[in-house]
Amino acid sequence: MSASKVELAQLDFESPAISSRLVVLTMLAAGAAALSAPCFAAPPVSSASTHQVHLFRDSVGMAHLYADREQDAFYGLGYATGEDRLTQVLTWYVAIRGELAATFGTKTPPPGDAASSNAAHGAGPLEDAVANDISVRRFQLLEIARRNLRRLPPQHLRDLQAYIDGLGAYMRSHPEKTPAWAPRLEPALPLALLDLLILKQAQVCEAGRAEDQRSAASATARPAPSEPGGPLAGSNAWALAGARTADGRVLFESDSHGPIEVYGTFFYPYRIKAGDLDITAFEPAGSALFFFGYTPYFAWGVTEGPRYPADCYRVTVEPGSPQQFRYDGRLQTMTVVPYTIVVKDGAPVRGSFEYTHHNGVTSPVVAREGDVAYVVSYASADRVGLGAGEYYRMAKAHRRSEFEAALAQRDAYPANLVIGGADGLIMFIRPGRIPIRAPGVDPKRTLDGNHSATAWRGIHSYADALKLIDPPQGYIANTNSSPDMMYPVSPMKSADYPGYFGFEPGHTNSRQQRLIELLDGRSNISVDDARAIATDETIPDARPWGAAIAAAARDQAQLVASGPPELLSLLADLTVFDGAFTKESRGALAYFELRTILRDQHAAAADALGAAVAAGHGISADQQRLLIEAGVEVVKRLRELYGRTDLAWGDVRRVGRGGVDLPVGGAVSMNDASLRAFSFATDAATGKQRLIGGQRVPFLVHFTAAGAQGYAQTLLGVSDESASAHFSDQARLASDKVLRPIPQSPAALQRDSATETVLTIEAAAMAR
Repeated sequence: MSASKVELAQLDFESPAISSRLVVLTMLAAGAAALSAPCFAAPPVSSASTHQVHLFRDSVGMAHLYADREQDAFYGLGYATGEDRLTQVLTWYVAIRGELAATFGTKTPPPGDAASSNAAHGAGPLEDAVANDISVRRFQLLEIARRNLRRLPPQHLRDLQAYIDGLGAYMRSHPEKTPAWAPRLEPALPLALLDLLILKQAQVCEAGRAEDQRSAASATARPAPSEPGGPLAGSNAWALAGARTADGRVLFESDSHGPIEVYGTFFYPYRIKAGDLDITAFEPAGSALFFFGYTPYFAWGVTEGPRYPADCYRVTVEPGSPQQFRYDGRLQTMTVVPYTIVVKDGAPVRGSFEYTHHNGVTSPVVAREGDVAYVVSYASADRVGLGAGEYYRMAKAHRRSEFEAALAQRDAYPANLVIGGADGLIMFIRPGRIPIRAPGVDPKRTLDGNHSATAWRGIHSYADALKLIDPPQGYIANTNSSPDMMYPVSPMKSADYPGYFGFEPGHTNSRQQRLIELLDGRSNISVDDARAIATDETIPDARPWGAAIAAAARDQAQLVASGPPELLSLLADLTVFDGAFTKESRGALAYFELRTILRDQHAAAADALGAAVAAGHGISADQQRLLIEAGVEVVKRLRELYGRTDLAWGDVRRVGRGGVDLPVGGAVSMNDASLRAFSFATDAATGKQRLIGGQRVPFLVHFTAAGAQGYAQTLLGVSDESASAHFSDQARLASDKVLRPIPQSPAALQRDSATETVLTIEAAAMAR
């Protein structure tokens, strides 16, 4: 086997005290006919002055880091992240520093080659540079993360520093790819990234004020809960106990929903095997975080759900003194911190941040209305980044007691956490820090901030947390539904918990309904069955429409005969449609367009028609005629959009970027969605619908007797470099509903035609 050895020039990127030399040894698994498949030997023992990390790239480009020491693997992870996501990650780091406007001006440019991306509409959540900088500085994310570095497990702190060193090493060795605006790197940047991405506290007062207005308008008319927006908009997660599986071993699946691209592709997958750390993780790119993932012992994933870790206080200020207010009659003064946002090619933006100290935490003023200041008090305000330490401890846990001890820290993302374990554990928990509130205090609304009656009584303990362990049903499944709707008869009752524990009694969705159909009472579920469940495309509520349309076509035969020639074929497709939005289904496309026309053009009658169809008791003659007339409109619409009507769902629902264009199944239709809750946007170039969100990083874990085996997709690919072979190669997996096996050993990587890069780090670079 031939090999190339490149010595990279020493460049001072982060600190003048650093003297590092990086030697890259690249062994290619393919590309020369004379070469056989690579032989992956065990990593050599490092010398006293150097250490190595073996960076493998599997067939879809996912990074696998093998090293003797954790920090060396993290060094390799930083280097690999630079190869795949440099511009994206550096831009997020600029955002964390509150310097987007100084770097780019008032608008952050869209990421990468917008023409090759599904993000051509703009820069997404970072687009308003000034607003981002103000928000980040108001909540002091970077400053708090810097303080919290010392509160991490010492080894994890070394890991984060090595991650930053590895990213810097890639930048030094590739100056042509490193933008001139690259920020100064430090380990607090990845530590703060998740808090920036979610920043739930920024919306607390907005939501509370909206709830106040709804309550004032009507004490009874309350809208149904909706799934949260943002980069973590939805999700599925489920775990099967061994009693339900074919081999008696736990199966676990996690499936985050939301936009695929959030200033670049949101998720970044990788595997680390170093020392006693063995983790396959799916992180927000640039966070070096075990947010979703699995080890040989445990797997975990998150689904969104309502929770109340913060409160919005209405603080009435003193007349003529906007920074002073009374609290239980005693005069209080807000802390005022002036700020200046430098704007490239523009005038600076100046103002002041104001803070109170409600509940013993720094609580910023986020809005004012007359003499009322609205203040956010957040239970984790001073804990930015500490969730990383909790996920690290979860990854290091070998026993259930160790895993629960990690959860007891209560710094994990406070939504629904589903867990499966090699020891047979299946578990649901709402982690995070939730304030203890006085009876009658409703955190969905704004609260009186001038009196202690609304103050917190402490923070709920791990023992208090909403959780379910090893239920007798033999499975756990949550798709953003209320915990009382996770089973046909749920053991979790809202009456057993405080009213602010995030129940929305009776709230469920089509995905939860479908998972119950597929899991409840079923046994002998194989890995192949589980992979099919993970990529299921059926919306149950669509099923009854076929019978109603068949009856309407029969009873309104004369009206059908007077319609366009294509109507009969379209009605036939609708009649046999079973609710499965497969890429081959013509009924799926016809159904989607029919329901869209009913909603948009016949709104007054559509709800009553839908209720009648769902009830299955038959529909009136007028409703039958409405269905046929809507079918005529579908024919017209398909002709106008595509020039023909005999199209399948996948003919117009497409997946891919950078020239990749493939059919795909799965849907969001009306208020319902398949487990593959794919959402689409119109592609201006083709007029078809391009996949932009929904199921984006599904992974399945099988805890076999030989160890954990994972299967996954990462849409659209691991690299955001449009020239990379891995820019859109996993679009094919999405089109074909494939969760590929993740190689778990050097031998498996060899079979997967992986490539290998050996990074050698000299002692001077590791002295930090």
